[in-house]
Amino acid sequence: RTEVHHQLAVKEGPKNFLAVHVIALDSSTTPDKTFVSNSVFGNVMDSANLASQNDVCRHGKLIFIKAAGRIESTANISNRMFTVNLPTVSDTEGDSVMRNAILTELYNIFGVP
Repeated sequence: RTEVHHQLAVKEGPKNFLAVHVIALDSSTTPDKTFVSNSVFGNVMDSANLASQNDVCRHGKLIFIKAAGRIESTANISNRMFTVNLPTVSDTEGDSVMRNAILTELYNIFGVP
């Protein structure tokens, strides 16, 4: 009998999170970066967001830490957001093409798969 062992990612403790806004050739994922940031991390007017609901469901075991702001030649993070520009990718090419282009761009900039 062969045993297969899977190594699971650690799903507890503090984790750095960065919300990503995508602008493609003919579309955008959301109205603007503020909308995405508020939906993920919240603001003073809206306490229900992805981070707060995650905290409730996981009883504080997974903690969202907002990515620090920074401006470098390749990564401009502001308001806990990063924008991926895909000027040659069309929304009509489908989800898998769009997802692969986004992941490739994020890998090229941050070096994290």
